[in-house]
Amino acid sequence: MTKQGIIFFILFFWLPLFAWSQDTAITLRELEQEALANNPEIRMVHARTEAAGETATLAAAMPDPMIGAAIRNIGWFNNITVGEEPMSQAGIMLTQEIPFPGKLATMGRAARHKAEQEGEMERETRLRVLSSIRAAYYDYYLAWRSAEILEQNKEIMKNFQRVAETRYATGQGIQQDVIRAQLEVSMLIEKIAMEEQKKESQRATLNSLAGRDPAASLGR
Repeated sequence: MTKQGIIFFILFFWLPLFAWSQDTAITLRELEQEALANNPEIRMVHARTEAAGETATLAAAMPDPMIGAAIRNIGWFNNITVGEEPMSQAGIMLTQEIPFPGKLATMGRAARHKAEQEGEMERETRLRVLSSIRAAYYDYYLAWRSAEILEQNKEIMKNFQRVAETRYATGQGIQQDVIRAQLEVSMLIEKIAMEEQKKESQRATLNSLAGRDPAASLGR
């Protein structure tokens, strides 16, 4: 270890996201499919879209006809005289409401417009949720990979630390090198903890967006 200080090797990395996802328990596509099926917001707007579609169908249809029965009995209540007394009558009535001309068409157009609005909102919600899933997945990957690289760097620095301590103990090095190596290791430990926190935060976000158990593992 020289007086110029400790040479700290940074390990650069760049791996395609899809390559990382190959060896993890859940892939980005799987999370997207789960989100489309289970995300609470998507489920809510989908239900509204379906309801609006049913309303649009009913709004343009004629009202249901109404049927009723009537009986006119002559005599005592316990004596049915229908068919015996000329004044006794029984019948069935069928009525159909006829809306004002143009009303059904107007209501149908308004209901279809509402259904189209709900459908557009559902599409926008799906795109927004999928975009959030992808961003959180990338951030999760980045935090995982950063923690892994920092862990490798920490092991390198611990080796430097042991060398510095040995050289100092044998009178071939200086105490400043030992202290510097110890500080570097401590800083790396703190950085690893920060990346682990970021990873946990993104894991919780992904589970929430996908409608999964908050504590569910992503495989890494």
